[in-house]
Amino acid sequence: IQHICKITGWEVGHAYLVSESKDTLISSKKWHLSQKNLFDEFVAVTEKKVFRAGEGLPGRVFESGESLWIENIAKDPNFPRMKLIETANIRGGYAIPIKVNDEIVAILEFYCQNARKPNNRVIELLENIAIQSGRVFERYQYEHHLEKYQNHLEELVEERSKNLKKANEELERFIYTASHDLQEPLRKSIIYGDRLRVEFSDKLGEVGENFVSRIQRASFRMKDLIEDLLGYSRLSYIPNKFESVNLDEALKEVIDDLEIQIQSSGVAIKFCKLPIIEADKTLIRQVFQNIIANALKYSGTNDAPEIKIHCIATERSSYEISFEDNGIGFDEKYKDQIFQPLKRLHSDSNISGSGMGLFICQKIIDRHS
Repeated sequence: IQHICKITGWEVGHAYLVSESKDTLISSKKWHLSQKNLFDEFVAVTEKKVFRAGEGLPGRVFESGESLWIENIAKDPNFPRMKLIETANIRGGYAIPIKVNDEIVAILEFYCQNARKPNNRVIELLENIAIQSGRVFERYQYEHHLEKYQNHLEELVEERSKNLKKANEELERFIYTASHDLQEPLRKSIIYGDRLRVEFSDKLGEVGENFVSRIQRASFRMKDLIEDLLGYSRLSYIPNKFESVNLDEALKEVIDDLEIQIQSSGVAIKFCKLPIIEADKTLIRQVFQNIIANALKYSGTNDAPEIKIHCIATERSSYEISFEDNGIGFDEKYKDQIFQPLKRLHSDSNISGSGMGLFICQKIIDRHS
């Protein structure tokens, strides 16, 4: 507004905005004043005034959608601020609409202290400025609506994230509680199965012995599943305890823990030197244990079963650790399923497992990412 007034000679410049109801004009409180003290009262009254269509100079432009030049406001019958023109010594006036897609979004009004005849060059200049201003308003509206939409979307995402987090927490609490509650009847099932085999073996016979064996195998599978579910639920409650972890030492501890299984399966474990990293040692040990135990279970009948552990440095001070074995393996088309919960790719009932081991590994690695 200030720039327009300087190049066109208007002493007062002001902008109105169309109200949200789109039926009135309200002051933007944006002005150019050549003599501030002289126009103080005019400014104060204008900023409080709400113009309706057809009322005063801006109202008539709002109603017609066309610019209007008043040579001498003192002779104009429709100027609500007439009492102030003597104090401010206002005479000539001009107002022009700013449009976006043929809809008025704002009106600029200009005044000078002398009666001023219409000037086609000034009118043409101001019309061009109004067109450019309309494009600026259009971009502002687009950005404003985009910002509102983004804020609304962020609120929706935040709300849904909270609801999802709450649902997950409730599910994890349920898993933890249910798993604890299931352990006692399961423990009794295993104990009474043992007692049946010891105290009534002569009465069970071959068929009865087979039934008890099946019951106990199912019970132990359920026991493994419950323990894995408890392990998974604990991941959500126990905070990370990051510290400097020597992966060589962690791996050797796991190999010591699995010594009996390793010897009975005849598996040779070969590994390179592993680095020292910042991690939760307990969780990293669990990753090593789950993966190696999984390889031991599926070592198959290979005459020289082995597990190889490799480590390479990657970008950003990270490491990639891979486990390789020559066991029974799986069809590569199922590679995206091995980290899913309760997913077992082999149906052999003689191989224990709940289908949770690698899933828990994935969750632990995610917590370290």
